[in-house]
Amino acid sequence: KLKFHPEEPDFKKKFRDALENRLFNTHKEFAENPLLLTFMLMTFERFGEVATQMHTFYEEVYDLLSKRHDALKVGFTRAYKSGLTPDRLKDIFAAFCAHTYADQKYNLTQHEMESYLSQILSQLRDERERLIPPADLIQDITSAVCMMYEEGQEYHFMHRSFQEYFCALSFSKQMDEDLKDIGDFFENRSRNQRSDKTFKMFYDMIPEHVDKYILIPFLEDLFTKCDSADGYWAFVKKMYHIFYYDYGETEGETY
Repeated sequence: KLKFHPEEPDFKKKFRDALENRLFNTHKEFAENPLLLTFMLMTFERFGEVATQMHTFYEEVYDLLSKRHDALKVGFTRAYKSGLTPDRLKDIFAAFCAHTYADQKYNLTQHEMESYLSQILSQLRDERERLIPPADLIQDITSAVCMMYEEGQEYHFMHRSFQEYFCALSFSKQMDEDLKDIGDFFENRSRNQRSDKTFKMFYDMIPEHVDKYILIPFLEDLFTKCDSADGYWAFVKKMYHIFYYDYGETEGETY
């Protein structure tokens, strides 16, 4: 039903065929959401394929919305009120997403938006960037790259997964010595957030660093504690917080 290049009907047929044959199976979470499905169609048009890794998909979507789409329009350059380049805006927005994600803030008032952005700007090295009015950044985020929108006197992420991607991006740019704290942050978060893909994307961005500075130290510490306690049972209690069990004969599988 999308009015997308009506002059080229064969293109949408090609995309629908790709969905039916493989993309719906490999990108089910994207294909089930109308907005993300639209972004899939846009990246499919631009790159001839849809990225298999989630973080690569979101990176391509941002590039498409921020600059590559403009490259198709001769003589047109999108104006950023903040004066930032798309890549620099991406870095600052990633820091914003990391702060709001850590505070579990998913909808923000104008005052909250400006407060978070002011805090981030104040910590930048470039004096010119520190002087950018937060309101200019908000306009760029909502109008220039369309990562958020305003509705009901609050700002919302275009989709929660964008906040997760940019948060993961911000974490992936931290120094190696800070990665342990990031690992502790994820370990202390609720494990009930099964749909949250932040850590997975973070891992996919810098797998070797996450292995070396987060996962291996975590396992070494865990095994040391298990050896000094009651072995496997200490491991089970640490890794599985809830158990379900039945007495006697049961029907079906029990976990």
